[in-house]
Amino acid sequence: MIERRNDYIHARGRYCTMMDWERDDLVLNMGTLLGQCERDVQERMVWHFLMVHDDYGTRVGKMLGISADDIRNLPPLPKQILTDEDKRRLQNLGRNGDKIDPNVWGQWTSSVKNYKASAEEVLGGMRNIPSAPAMGQAAE
Repeated sequence: MIERRNDYIHARGRYCTMMDWERDDLVLNMGTLLGQCERDVQERMVWHFLMVHDDYGTRVGKMLGISADDIRNLPPLPKQILTDEDKRRLQNLGRNGDKIDPNVWGQWTSSVKNYKASAEEVLGGMRNIPSAPAMGQAAE
């Protein structure tokens, strides 16, 4: 059972079950949008992303020029309550040993097979696509 107060574990589970291209899009979008923000906002968001997953925070931080060491001493937000797991993660910010297992894709988040269509397939009305692409495999 997941504690209701845990602000990060659900996001971590989702991040771990995304396909590679989904994670790449998320990181690119967050890094690009946060690039328009003030530095204190960027630092806080990278802090949150590192609390979610090492890879997520590190990749977005790299786009912004922010490392875990730069923000390691940021305290939680004033009314934020950290679980024991969150406190442990904060002590190891960016070095929690988070892994991504490509074999778990879809187990938590979907019963629908995703298919990354090419522009040609979309423009062609999606008529000639495989009926059941392999789980976790994208079209070229």
